[in-house]
Amino acid sequence: MRLVVAAVLLLAWSSARALPGPVPSSVSLGNSIQEVRKACASLKGVVEELDAVVPQQLADGLVRSGLLVMLNRSGAKHSLLERPGERGVVFLRATAEGKVLLFAFAGGKLEAVLARVTVAPDREVSGGGNPFEPRRLDPIKAFLGGMKKQCGLKPRDKGENHFVFTGRCGASVYLEYRPEDDEFAVLYHR
Repeated sequence: MRLVVAAVLLLAWSSARALPGPVPSSVSLGNSIQEVRKACASLKGVVEELDAVVPQQLADGLVRSGLLVMLNRSGAKHSLLERPGERGVVFLRATAEGKVLLFAFAGGKLEAVLARVTVAPDREVSGGGNPFEPRRLDPIKAFLGGMKKQCGLKPRDKGENHFVFTGRCGASVYLEYRPEDDEFAVLYHR
């Protein structure tokens, strides 16, 4: 009986730590690169590895991807710049189906994930792009609503139009909506 209860609690705990949204469902912070690579196989896209000791790959993984900017904006604590060569800082970049996922590893463990997801207004509603048609924003509202429900997101910015949200679900979440790019940028971190 105790073994069954322990198994149920372990299953509930591990599934609660999984990251929601655009990230493969089996991924959670602390995973190894092998576990994340296996999970990314379900994306049916391109997965490439960037190693911090290879010239320009640290910049590609941390700076050009936008990860460092998001870490700084969110105030996240991370160790990706602490002796990256010695600590084995590696990035996996997965591109598939309108999203780019960047997984950042330090010391062999997943430390942060940046998901950039294209969610465009529905231009087919009411004749192709009437900016005053309220239903054209349904895809954007659906994505944001799903993330709010899963992560308890709250607006971080003031005012009527909210573009930055924070919450928690298996990790701390920092989400930016970028209407000029039809994109959501979602950072999962400790």
